[in-house]
Amino acid sequence: MDWLSPHPSRDLVDPEETGQEDGGANSVEAWRAHFEEKRKEREEKRQYPKAPFWVLEPKTAPKVQFSVENSVEKVSDVFLRAHSLFWDEIRENFYFVDEINRTIIRYTPAQEEMKIAAIEGYKGVDALDVICQSRRCRKRGSDMTVKGAGEDVLYRKYLASSEHSLYKVEWNGKKNKVSFVQKIQQDNDEKINYGKADPIGRVVIGSQVADPHPVDGEEYVQIRGYVKVYEAPKKFTNVFHVQMEKCTGLAFNWSASHLYVINAVQDEIHVFGYNIYEGKLETKLESILWSKLAGVKGSPHCLTCDIHDNLWVGCSKSAQIIALDPVDKSILRTISLENNCVDVTSIVFGHSNRDVLYVTTVNSTTGAEEAFDEDYAKRITDSGGLGLSSLLRVWNVNARALADYRARFF
Repeated sequence: MDWLSPHPSRDLVDPEETGQEDGGANSVEAWRAHFEEKRKEREEKRQYPKAPFWVLEPKTAPKVQFSVENSVEKVSDVFLRAHSLFWDEIRENFYFVDEINRTIIRYTPAQEEMKIAAIEGYKGVDALDVICQSRRCRKRGSDMTVKGAGEDVLYRKYLASSEHSLYKVEWNGKKNKVSFVQKIQQDNDEKINYGKADPIGRVVIGSQVADPHPVDGEEYVQIRGYVKVYEAPKKFTNVFHVQMEKCTGLAFNWSASHLYVINAVQDEIHVFGYNIYEGKLETKLESILWSKLAGVKGSPHCLTCDIHDNLWVGCSKSAQIIALDPVDKSILRTISLENNCVDVTSIVFGHSNRDVLYVTTVNSTTGAEEAFDEDYAKRITDSGGLGLSSLLRVWNVNARALADYRARFF
Protein backbone atom coordinates (compact mmCIF):
# COMPACT_ATOMS: atom_id res chain seq x y z
CA MET A 1 0.00 0.00 0.00
CA ASP A 2 1.45 3.35 -1.07
CA TRP A 3 1.37 6.55 0.92
CA LEU A 4 1.31 9.69 -1.17
CA SER A 5 2.76 12.92 0.12
CA PRO A 6 2.65 15.65 -2.52
CA HIS A 7 3.78 18.24 0.00
CA PRO A 8 1.62 19.02 3.04
CA SER A 9 3.83 17.51 5.74
CA ARG A 10 7.19 15.99 4.99
CA ASP A 11 7.52 14.93 8.62
CA LEU A 12 4.77 12.35 8.22
CA VAL A 13 6.03 9.07 6.82
CA ASP A 14 4.53 5.76 5.84
CA PRO A 15 3.28 3.80 8.90
CA GLU A 16 4.20 0.60 7.06
CA GLU A 17 7.82 1.74 7.02
CA THR A 18 7.89 2.63 10.72
CA GLY A 19 5.60 -0.07 12.05
CA GLN A 20 3.28 2.56 13.55
CA GLU A 21 -0.13 1.65 12.21
CA ASP A 22 -1.90 3.00 15.29
CA GLY A 23 -0.81 5.84 17.56
CA GLY A 24 2.37 7.86 17.39
CA ALA A 25 3.41 10.77 15.20
CA ASN A 26 2.82 8.87 11.98
CA SER A 27 -0.60 7.41 12.71
CA VAL A 28 -3.91 8.11 11.06
CA GLU A 29 -4.74 10.35 14.01
CA ALA A 30 -1.62 12.41 13.28
CA TRP A 31 -2.45 13.18 9.67
CA ARG A 32 -6.06 13.85 10.60
CA ALA A 33 -4.83 16.39 13.14
CA HIS A 34 -2.61 17.87 10.45
CA PHE A 35 -5.60 18.02 8.09
CA GLU A 36 -7.67 19.85 10.71
CA GLU A 37 -4.87 22.33 11.40
CA LYS A 38 -4.56 23.19 7.71
CA ARG A 39 -8.32 23.52 7.39
CA LYS A 40 -8.40 26.05 10.25
CA GLU A 41 -5.59 28.03 8.63
CA ARG A 42 -7.57 28.24 5.40
CA GLU A 43 -10.71 29.27 7.28
CA GLU A 44 -8.87 32.19 8.89
CA LYS A 45 -7.82 33.49 5.47
CA ARG A 46 -11.25 33.41 3.92
CA GLN A 47 -12.71 36.79 2.99
CA TYR A 48 -16.38 35.84 3.03
CA PRO A 49 -18.72 34.50 5.77
CA LYS A 50 -17.60 31.27 7.41
CA ALA A 51 -21.05 29.68 7.71
CA PRO A 52 -21.77 26.62 5.55
CA PHE A 53 -23.05 27.75 2.17
CA TRP A 54 -26.50 26.20 2.56
CA VAL A 55 -27.39 28.48 5.48
CA LEU A 56 -26.14 31.69 3.87
CA GLU A 57 -28.77 34.17 2.81
CA PRO A 58 -28.60 34.96 -0.93
CA LYS A 59 -27.53 38.54 -0.21
CA THR A 60 -24.50 37.38 1.83
CA ALA A 61 -23.49 34.43 -0.34
CA PRO A 62 -20.16 34.94 -2.13
CA LYS A 63 -20.66 36.24 -5.65
CA VAL A 64 -18.27 36.19 -8.58
CA GLN A 65 -18.05 38.99 -11.13
CA PHE A 66 -17.63 37.46 -14.58
CA SER A 67 -16.44 39.19 -17.70
CA VAL A 68 -18.91 39.32 -20.54
CA GLU A 69 -16.67 37.99 -23.28
CA ASN A 70 -15.33 34.47 -23.46
CA SER A 71 -13.53 32.48 -26.11
CA VAL A 72 -13.77 28.79 -26.96
CA GLU A 73 -10.74 27.11 -28.43
CA LYS A 74 -10.39 23.58 -29.78
CA VAL A 75 -7.27 21.98 -28.29
CA SER A 76 -7.35 18.32 -29.34
CA ASP A 77 -7.90 16.03 -32.26
CA VAL A 78 -11.25 14.38 -32.86
CA PHE A 79 -12.05 11.41 -30.61
CA LEU A 80 -14.94 8.98 -30.79
CA ARG A 81 -16.44 9.66 -27.37
CA ALA A 82 -14.39 11.62 -24.87
CA HIS A 83 -15.40 12.13 -21.24
CA SER A 84 -14.23 11.80 -17.60
CA LEU A 85 -11.93 14.83 -17.50
CA PHE A 86 -9.79 15.52 -14.45
CA TRP A 87 -6.87 17.82 -13.67
CA ASP A 88 -3.54 16.50 -12.34
CA GLU A 89 -2.28 19.23 -10.01
CA ILE A 90 1.25 17.87 -9.61
CA ARG A 91 2.14 17.51 -13.29
CA GLU A 92 -0.38 20.09 -14.55
CA ASN A 93 -1.96 17.72 -17.04
CA PHE A 94 -5.51 16.96 -18.04
CA TYR A 95 -6.66 13.38 -18.46
CA PHE A 96 -9.75 12.02 -20.14
CA VAL A 97 -10.87 8.83 -21.86
CA ASP A 98 -12.11 7.83 -25.28
CA GLU A 99 -14.82 5.34 -24.44
CA ILE A 100 -15.18 3.82 -27.91
CA ASN A 101 -11.44 3.36 -28.53
CA ARG A 102 -10.86 2.33 -24.89
CA THR A 103 -7.95 4.70 -24.51
CA ILE A 104 -6.63 7.16 -21.93
CA ILE A 105 -5.58 10.59 -23.18
CA ARG A 106 -3.25 13.02 -21.43
CA TYR A 107 -3.13 16.65 -22.51
CA THR A 108 -0.38 19.00 -21.29
CA PRO A 109 -1.47 22.63 -21.81
CA ALA A 110 2.01 24.13 -21.39
CA GLN A 111 3.44 22.12 -24.29
CA GLU A 112 0.10 21.55 -26.04
CA GLU A 113 1.09 17.89 -26.04
CA MET A 114 -1.30 14.97 -26.39
CA LYS A 115 -0.44 11.40 -25.29
CA ILE A 116 -2.76 8.46 -25.96
CA ALA A 117 -2.52 4.98 -24.40
CA ALA A 118 -4.55 1.77 -24.32
CA ILE A 119 -4.69 -1.02 -21.74
CA GLU A 120 -2.10 -3.60 -22.69
CA GLY A 121 -2.90 -7.29 -22.87
CA TYR A 122 -6.46 -7.05 -21.55
CA LYS A 123 -9.45 -6.96 -23.87
CA GLY A 124 -12.24 -7.36 -21.33
CA VAL A 125 -12.74 -3.65 -20.75
CA ASP A 126 -15.80 -2.58 -22.68
CA ALA A 127 -15.19 1.08 -21.93
CA LEU A 128 -12.98 3.11 -19.65
CA ASP A 129 -15.96 4.80 -18.11
CA VAL A 130 -14.27 6.39 -15.14
CA ILE A 131 -10.88 7.75 -14.34
CA CYS A 132 -11.35 9.07 -10.86
CA GLN A 133 -8.05 10.64 -9.88
CA SER A 134 -4.35 10.32 -10.49
CA ARG A 135 -1.84 9.60 -7.76
CA ARG A 136 1.92 10.00 -7.65
CA CYS A 137 3.49 6.69 -6.68
CA ARG A 138 6.48 6.51 -4.40
CA LYS A 139 9.58 4.97 -5.84
CA ARG A 140 9.77 1.46 -4.40
CA GLY A 141 12.24 -0.27 -6.65
CA SER A 142 12.79 -0.52 -10.39
CA ASP A 143 9.39 -2.11 -11.01
CA MET A 144 7.75 1.23 -10.21
CA THR A 145 9.95 3.28 -12.55
CA VAL A 146 10.90 3.43 -16.19
CA LYS A 147 14.45 4.37 -17.17
CA GLY A 148 14.70 6.98 -19.87
CA ALA A 149 16.37 10.27 -20.80
CA GLY A 150 18.64 10.06 -17.77
CA GLU A 151 15.84 10.05 -15.20
CA ASP A 152 13.29 7.79 -13.60
CA VAL A 153 9.73 8.34 -14.79
CA LEU A 154 7.27 7.42 -12.09
CA TYR A 155 4.22 5.41 -13.04
CA ARG A 156 0.82 6.93 -12.36
CA LYS A 157 -2.01 4.91 -10.86
CA TYR A 158 -5.60 5.27 -11.99
CA LEU A 159 -8.97 3.78 -11.25
CA ALA A 160 -11.22 2.95 -14.18
CA SER A 161 -14.49 1.09 -14.51
CA SER A 162 -16.33 -1.14 -16.94
CA GLU A 163 -19.85 -2.42 -16.39
CA HIS A 164 -19.90 -3.90 -12.84
CA SER A 165 -16.16 -3.86 -12.14
CA LEU A 166 -13.43 -1.48 -11.05
CA TYR A 167 -9.96 -1.66 -12.56
CA LYS A 168 -6.61 -0.37 -11.39
CA VAL A 169 -4.20 0.62 -14.15
CA GLU A 170 -0.71 2.11 -14.29
CA TRP A 171 0.74 4.51 -16.82
CA ASN A 172 3.99 6.47 -16.94
CA GLY A 173 2.49 9.02 -19.32
CA LYS A 174 4.99 8.22 -22.07
CA LYS A 175 4.27 4.77 -23.47
CA ASN A 176 1.27 4.04 -25.65
CA LYS A 177 0.33 1.01 -23.55
CA VAL A 178 -1.13 0.99 -20.05
CA SER A 179 -0.39 -1.83 -17.62
CA PHE A 180 -3.49 -3.52 -16.24
CA VAL A 181 -3.10 -4.02 -12.50
CA GLN A 182 -6.17 -5.53 -10.91
CA LYS A 183 -9.88 -6.14 -11.39
CA ILE A 184 -12.24 -5.58 -8.46
CA GLN A 185 -15.49 -7.40 -9.19
CA GLN A 186 -18.74 -6.14 -7.68
CA ASP A 187 -21.91 -8.24 -7.68
CA ASN A 188 -24.50 -5.67 -8.66
CA ASP A 189 -26.97 -5.47 -11.50
CA GLU A 190 -26.33 -1.75 -11.83
CA LYS A 191 -23.51 -0.53 -14.02
CA ILE A 192 -20.80 1.69 -12.54
CA ASN A 193 -21.21 4.89 -14.52
CA TYR A 194 -19.18 7.66 -12.87
CA GLY A 195 -16.70 8.28 -10.07
CA LYS A 196 -14.82 10.98 -8.20
CA ALA A 197 -12.06 10.87 -5.59
CA ASP A 198 -12.49 12.75 -2.33
CA PRO A 199 -9.54 14.60 -0.69
CA ILE A 200 -8.57 11.61 1.46
CA GLY A 201 -8.34 9.30 -1.55
CA ARG A 202 -11.64 7.43 -1.28
CA VAL A 203 -13.59 7.00 -4.49
CA VAL A 204 -17.28 7.81 -4.69
CA ILE A 205 -19.07 6.04 -7.54
CA GLY A 206 -22.56 6.39 -8.98
CA SER A 207 -24.60 3.77 -10.78
CA GLN A 208 -26.71 3.38 -13.89
CA VAL A 209 -29.50 0.82 -13.93
CA ALA A 210 -29.67 -1.66 -16.78
CA ASP A 211 -32.51 0.13 -18.61
CA PRO A 212 -33.09 3.60 -17.18
CA HIS A 213 -35.79 4.50 -19.73
CA PRO A 214 -39.29 2.97 -19.53
CA VAL A 215 -40.80 1.15 -22.50
CA ASP A 216 -43.63 2.96 -24.27
CA GLY A 217 -46.98 1.98 -22.82
CA GLU A 218 -45.56 0.64 -19.57
CA GLU A 219 -46.04 2.31 -16.22
CA TYR A 220 -42.91 4.11 -15.13
CA VAL A 221 -41.43 3.01 -11.81
CA GLN A 222 -38.50 4.98 -10.46
CA ILE A 223 -35.60 2.66 -9.72
CA ARG A 224 -33.27 2.87 -6.77
CA GLY A 225 -29.69 3.27 -7.89
CA TYR A 226 -26.74 3.72 -5.55
CA VAL A 227 -23.90 6.01 -4.65
CA LYS A 228 -21.01 4.08 -3.07
CA VAL A 229 -17.88 5.16 -1.26
CA TYR A 230 -14.93 2.88 -2.05
CA GLU A 231 -11.86 2.77 0.16
CA ALA A 232 -8.84 0.51 -0.11
CA PRO A 233 -8.21 -2.25 0.47
CA LYS A 234 -11.09 -3.57 -1.65
CA LYS A 235 -14.06 -2.50 0.38
CA PHE A 236 -17.06 -0.24 0.22
CA THR A 237 -17.33 1.77 3.41
CA ASN A 238 -20.75 3.15 2.64
CA VAL A 239 -23.59 2.37 0.22
CA PHE A 240 -26.28 5.02 -0.11
CA HIS A 241 -29.36 4.04 -2.11
CA VAL A 242 -31.25 6.86 -3.76
CA GLN A 243 -33.98 7.21 -6.37
CA MET A 244 -31.52 7.53 -9.24
CA GLU A 245 -31.59 5.78 -12.60
CA LYS A 246 -28.42 7.14 -14.18
CA CYS A 247 -25.59 9.01 -12.50
CA THR A 248 -23.59 11.03 -15.04
CA GLY A 249 -21.79 13.48 -12.79
CA LEU A 250 -20.31 13.84 -9.29
CA ALA A 251 -18.63 16.82 -7.66
CA PHE A 252 -17.54 17.84 -4.16
CA ASN A 253 -17.76 21.39 -2.87
CA TRP A 254 -14.47 23.01 -1.82
CA SER A 255 -14.54 21.67 1.76
CA ALA A 256 -15.85 18.22 0.72
CA SER A 257 -18.77 18.62 3.11
CA HIS A 258 -21.25 18.25 0.26
CA LEU A 259 -21.50 15.96 -2.74
CA TYR A 260 -23.48 16.85 -5.86
CA VAL A 261 -24.86 13.95 -7.91
CA ILE A 262 -26.61 14.24 -11.28
CA ASN A 263 -29.53 11.95 -12.07
CA ALA A 264 -29.65 12.37 -15.84
CA VAL A 265 -32.98 10.62 -16.38
CA GLN A 266 -34.95 12.85 -14.02
CA ASP A 267 -32.91 16.00 -14.82
CA GLU A 268 -32.07 16.72 -11.21
CA ILE A 269 -29.02 17.30 -9.04
CA HIS A 270 -29.02 15.58 -5.64
CA VAL A 271 -27.18 17.36 -2.82
CA PHE A 272 -25.79 15.06 -0.08
CA GLY A 273 -23.99 15.78 3.14
CA TYR A 274 -20.57 14.10 3.21
CA ASN A 275 -18.47 13.12 6.22
CA ILE A 276 -14.90 13.53 5.03
CA TYR A 277 -13.40 11.98 8.18
CA GLU A 278 -15.35 8.72 7.97
CA GLY A 279 -15.98 8.62 4.23
CA LYS A 280 -19.74 8.41 4.63
CA LEU A 281 -22.61 9.89 2.72
CA GLU A 282 -25.11 11.40 5.11
CA THR A 283 -28.63 12.66 4.57
CA LYS A 284 -29.79 14.04 1.25
CA LEU A 285 -30.21 17.78 1.79
CA GLU A 286 -32.18 18.62 -1.33
CA SER A 287 -32.67 17.99 -5.03
CA ILE A 288 -32.17 20.78 -7.54
CA LEU A 289 -34.77 20.31 -10.28
CA TRP A 290 -33.44 21.45 -13.63
CA SER A 291 -36.93 22.28 -14.93
CA LYS A 292 -37.41 24.80 -12.09
CA LEU A 293 -34.38 26.88 -13.08
CA ALA A 294 -35.09 29.94 -15.19
CA GLY A 295 -33.65 30.17 -18.67
CA VAL A 296 -31.83 26.84 -18.90
CA LYS A 297 -31.99 24.50 -21.87
CA GLY A 298 -31.24 20.82 -22.29
CA SER A 299 -30.44 18.48 -19.40
CA PRO A 300 -27.65 18.39 -16.78
CA HIS A 301 -24.98 15.86 -17.72
CA CYS A 302 -21.75 16.73 -15.87
CA LEU A 303 -20.63 19.23 -13.27
CA THR A 304 -17.75 20.68 -11.28
CA CYS A 305 -17.30 23.30 -8.55
CA ASP A 306 -15.19 26.44 -8.55
CA ILE A 307 -13.45 27.74 -5.43
CA HIS A 308 -16.49 29.86 -4.59
CA ASP A 309 -18.68 26.73 -4.37
CA ASN A 310 -20.57 27.69 -7.50
CA LEU A 311 -21.68 24.79 -9.67
CA TRP A 312 -20.69 24.65 -13.33
CA VAL A 313 -22.99 22.26 -15.15
CA GLY A 314 -22.39 20.90 -18.64
CA CYS A 315 -25.64 20.26 -20.49
CA SER A 316 -26.71 17.68 -23.03
CA LYS A 317 -29.04 18.53 -25.93
CA SER A 318 -28.19 22.23 -25.74
CA ALA A 319 -24.39 22.68 -26.02
CA GLN A 320 -24.41 24.94 -22.98
CA ILE A 321 -22.46 25.35 -19.75
CA ILE A 322 -24.42 26.85 -16.86
CA ALA A 323 -22.82 28.51 -13.82
CA LEU A 324 -25.27 28.04 -10.95
CA ASP A 325 -25.40 29.48 -7.44
CA PRO A 326 -26.46 26.46 -5.30
CA VAL A 327 -27.76 28.75 -2.55
CA ASP A 328 -30.42 30.79 -4.31
CA LYS A 329 -30.47 28.71 -7.55
CA SER A 330 -29.72 31.78 -9.65
CA ILE A 331 -27.97 31.45 -13.01
CA LEU A 332 -24.64 33.27 -12.83
CA ARG A 333 -23.56 32.69 -16.38
CA THR A 334 -24.36 30.77 -19.56
CA ILE A 335 -21.69 29.75 -22.08
CA SER A 336 -22.94 28.49 -25.44
CA LEU A 337 -20.75 26.33 -27.65
CA GLU A 338 -20.90 26.19 -31.44
CA ASN A 339 -23.71 24.47 -33.29
CA ASN A 340 -21.82 21.29 -34.21
CA CYS A 341 -21.56 20.42 -30.51
CA VAL A 342 -24.66 19.08 -28.79
CA ASP A 343 -23.65 17.30 -25.57
CA VAL A 344 -21.09 18.40 -22.97
CA THR A 345 -19.76 15.12 -21.54
CA SER A 346 -17.34 16.31 -18.83
CA ILE A 347 -16.11 19.56 -17.34
CA VAL A 348 -13.31 20.64 -14.98
CA PHE A 349 -11.25 23.71 -14.02
CA GLY A 350 -7.51 23.67 -14.54
CA HIS A 351 -4.29 25.69 -14.64
CA SER A 352 -2.62 27.31 -11.65
CA ASN A 353 -5.27 30.01 -11.22
CA ARG A 354 -8.22 27.69 -11.83
CA ASP A 355 -9.37 30.21 -14.41
CA VAL A 356 -9.51 27.94 -17.45
CA LEU A 357 -12.44 25.63 -17.93
CA TYR A 358 -11.90 22.48 -19.97
CA VAL A 359 -14.76 20.45 -21.39
CA THR A 360 -15.23 17.43 -23.62
CA THR A 361 -18.11 17.46 -26.07
CA VAL A 362 -19.88 15.20 -28.53
CA ASN A 363 -22.13 15.75 -31.51
CA SER A 364 -25.05 13.32 -31.05
CA THR A 365 -27.52 14.66 -33.60
CA THR A 366 -26.70 12.10 -36.28
CA GLY A 367 -26.99 8.31 -36.45
CA ALA A 368 -25.20 5.86 -34.17
CA GLU A 369 -22.26 5.38 -36.54
CA GLU A 370 -21.70 9.12 -36.94
CA ALA A 371 -22.69 10.25 -33.47
CA PHE A 372 -19.15 10.66 -32.18
CA ASP A 373 -17.37 12.23 -35.17
CA GLU A 374 -17.15 15.72 -33.68
CA ASP A 375 -16.04 14.76 -30.20
CA TYR A 376 -13.10 16.71 -28.89
CA ALA A 377 -11.74 18.47 -25.85
CA LYS A 378 -12.24 22.21 -25.68
CA ARG A 379 -10.73 24.99 -23.65
CA ILE A 380 -12.86 27.89 -22.52
CA THR A 381 -11.01 31.01 -21.46
CA ASP A 382 -12.22 34.42 -20.39
CA SER A 383 -10.64 37.65 -21.49
CA GLY A 384 -10.96 38.86 -17.91
CA GLY A 385 -10.64 35.50 -16.19
CA LEU A 386 -13.38 33.65 -14.35
CA GLY A 387 -12.96 35.70 -11.21
CA LEU A 388 -10.91 33.04 -9.40
CA SER A 389 -7.44 34.60 -9.37
CA SER A 390 -8.08 36.64 -6.23
CA LEU A 391 -8.54 33.50 -4.13
CA LEU A 392 -5.59 31.38 -5.16
CA ARG A 393 -5.00 30.38 -1.56
CA VAL A 394 -8.32 28.51 -1.60
CA TRP A 395 -7.78 25.08 -3.05
CA ASN A 396 -9.96 23.86 -5.90
CA VAL A 397 -12.07 20.69 -5.83
CA ASN A 398 -9.96 18.94 -8.47
CA ALA A 399 -6.61 19.96 -6.99
CA ARG A 400 -6.85 19.31 -3.28
CA ALA A 401 -6.40 15.53 -3.32
CA LEU A 402 -2.90 16.08 -4.70
CA ALA A 403 -2.02 19.50 -3.33
CA ASP A 404 -3.28 19.55 0.24
CA TYR A 405 -3.50 16.03 1.59
CA ARG A 406 -1.53 12.95 2.29
CA ALA A 407 -3.62 10.18 0.71
CA ARG A 408 -3.57 6.40 0.78
CA PHE A 409 -4.22 4.76 -2.60
CA PHE A 410 -4.48 0.98 -2.76
